[in-house]
Amino acid sequence: MPSFARKALALLTMLCIGLTALPPRALADAFDRARLAPLASSERLRLFTLARAQDTRRAPPAYTNALRRALRDTGFYHEGGAELMDRSLRFSPVLTWDENINGGYFNDRLDLGGLILVADPANLARAGALVGGRVDATARLSWDEGRVIDLRASAELAWSPEHDIGRASAGVEACGRNHVTGWTFVDLCASASASQRALSEGSAAGISAALVHLVSTAEAAHQFSLELDRRALDAGFQTGLTLGWSAVWNRAVTEITLGAGTPIPDATATRGRVSARVGFLWHERAVSLSAWHVQASGGRLLGMDRADRVTGLGVSIEARRGMSIEVTHQVTRSTIALFDEDRTGLSVRFRLGRR
Repeated sequence: MPSFARKALALLTMLCIGLTALPPRALADAFDRARLAPLASSERLRLFTLARAQDTRRAPPAYTNALRRALRDTGFYHEGGAELMDRSLRFSPVLTWDENINGGYFNDRLDLGGLILVADPANLARAGALVGGRVDATARLSWDEGRVIDLRASAELAWSPEHDIGRASAGVEACGRNHVTGWTFVDLCASASASQRALSEGSAAGISAALVHLVSTAEAAHQFSLELDRRALDAGFQTGLTLGWSAVWNRAVTEITLGAGTPIPDATATRGRVSARVGFLWHERAVSLSAWHVQASGGRLLGMDRADRVTGLGVSIEARRGMSIEVTHQVTRSTIALFDEDRTGLSVRFRLGRR
């Protein structure tokens, strides 16, 4: 792992320690974690944290009511027969800055041992502001105690008035989420996605199975997950394994994910990835710091082996209820200089719509 990635993960580790290494506060600990539960990405971890607060038998009514709603939403008040638990339709405007709207090359020259190849200017990356919209639709069906089926679909369209080009993406997912025993669950999912830019397009489909277990310690509420997936990509088929850990502490939420994938013959494929996130409240506003590192290899260009390393940092802050601002910076270094990139992104994200 390059020094940039090591420094990024070390920074997040120090943030985790600094935000969570506090003296225990007995009863107040459970309430502090319940207050931070909405910052967790996992619905089950949010539910588990609320349940731990309820175990104190002194939880405020707001936490008790939130726990009841969460239990119902995850199928634990199922009374027999299939039941539509929830459905939603949300529209969000898109306002973002993209340094590669068209999916082109960042570099215009390729050195082949002194022979310089120059890329067509029409194939170079175009940067600029994008405006557009996004639609998210969800439905949840309960069919047994603690067992639900989640259906999700999304589509996004964005346009650059400056360059008169746009980008589009869409995806669908169906998941069976199943309570096994205690705080252990098994999930089975199938998904498909597609994206298109002026100079590139891609699609993927896959199935996955995940084992999820939650535990509580004196310091935090934890979720551990193990996921196995099989994906059909444009370049071929790939099998992946992902390990995940997330926790809600007294002052912060932390998440770490490790993943590995099998090679795809004659294609550049993601072989390893690591990501980390820390979320906390700052003046009652949600803040998230993230870092990631990805390694890909297996492809060739004009007889040269290609291996890419991608490292990024991101920060997101809640500007107001229903709106957040996210800034990211990502660096790609490849054994083939044509694919080197330094990309910065700025997005304003909205959560609007109706249920």
